Amino acid sequence: MKKNGAVMAKVGFKGVAALAKAASHVVAVIPGIGKPIGSVLSQVSNVSDYVSSKIPAKLNSGLTKAMDVMEKVEHPLGSE
Repeated sequence: MKKNGAVMAKVGFKGVAALAKAASHVVAVIPGIGKPIGSVLSQVSNVSDYVSSKIPAKLNSGLTKAMDVMEKVEHPLGSE
């Protein structure tokens, strides 16, 4: 755990960020409560992405590819 903890945390936070961003877009279409819940999920995504970017960890090539895929899920047009 001591050796791989930072790597697991970095990838985990990035996964949470990608999932929350995708969920925020899906939930936003629900009439009435969708916009506020989508906004909260978007903020969760932003915080998780920030935390993931601040964790220093050396990733192997497989995890680097997974991080790239999650980055594309989170920012499909390369914005933000």
